[in-house]
Amino acid sequence: MYPPPYGAPPPYQHYPYGSPTRGSASTANSTPDLKIFLQELDEVYGKDGEYMQFLDSLENDSVHVTHIKHLTAEQFERLGITRIGWQVALKKASEKYK
Repeated sequence: MYPPPYGAPPPYQHYPYGSPTRGSASTANSTPDLKIFLQELDEVYGKDGEYMQFLDSLENDSVHVTHIKHLTAEQFERLGITRIGWQVALKKASEKYK
């Protein structure tokens, strides 16, 4: 049997963080679904459904988790997210996603 072509990894090569062609196996930095993102905020800030109540309005305006950090106070108001604490928490939580 001949060795693999130059530049190709040997078939026994182990990639601890996923295959180089399929990306990392780690999902720590991947952007969550909007529903999961809001559920996590509810868990952190304690009140049942306090953030989940915004799911429909965010989805109806095609707002993705990565968009939230760019929303203005006026846009938040239009979405029904009227409390400053909600706006700050949403922005802060969304900043870690690109």
